[in-house]
Amino acid sequence: MTGERTLTLRSADGVEIVVRDLGELRAPRTLILVHGYGEHGGRYLERARTFVDAGFRVLIPDVRGHGRSGGPRGYVDRFARYLDDLELVRERASGAVGLLGHSHGGLISLAALTTRTLDVRAAATTSPFLGLGLVPPAWKTKAATLLSAALPRVSLPSEIKPEDVSHDPAVVAAYASDPLNHHVNNARWYTEAMAAIDAVFRDAGRVSVPILLMQAGDDKLVSAAASRRWAAGAPPDLVRYEEVEGAYHELLFEPDGQRHAERVLRWFDEKAPS
Repeated sequence: MTGERTLTLRSADGVEIVVRDLGELRAPRTLILVHGYGEHGGRYLERARTFVDAGFRVLIPDVRGHGRSGGPRGYVDRFARYLDDLELVRERASGAVGLLGHSHGGLISLAALTTRTLDVRAAATTSPFLGLGLVPPAWKTKAATLLSAALPRVSLPSEIKPEDVSHDPAVVAAYASDPLNHHVNNARWYTEAMAAIDAVFRDAGRVSVPILLMQAGDDKLVSAAASRRWAAGAPPDLVRYEEVEGAYHELLFEPDGQRHAERVLRWFDEKAPS
């Protein structure tokens, strides 16, 4: 892909954040794309082409504890670290800036736009993590809560089944075998994420930029009902909710994922023109 580079940023607490930097450095628009929990930004290179071809520079950080970035896998001591890291990436962007977050990256994005005021022109999320689609066993929830305080770096096996991420068998196989993915849920991350979800619901009225919330209708990993509730509590003139009937969690990696990428592109063309 033209102009593909790698940035390595250092967070305030010393963790290295690796960022894929695509497109022309002086492009009039920048898209920051934040991936989900347990995966990494490299999975999005093909979809990023849609935005690069449309004239965007695209920055795709590997979230701390994921992919090629530093930190124990899946671990964060406090959710605010993710927001600090996102602001570091934002400092490298230029022109009209858009923000796209998937799943856990959607939660990070919404937290940055509600509990903080990240400087972007517009945002979109796909299947944001605003509630659990999978109900974990009660013992695991209790264990995570206890471990978060006593042994915060301990992780438990994930409940995610690769076949639930997409209807595309090739995507499922690649997800399951990708060495940069991890398949655990960290104890401290879990309690921090639950607290972040509460804060994002509490502060939904603070949204001040246009947001497109695209939700997979047959999502088995996050709660579509929670996405609907959040959108209903946000400013109706700024937040647009669209549900894709029958789709699995990873809208951009469904068999018709290109169509969804183009929908997001149209949103940014409308709300964040150069």
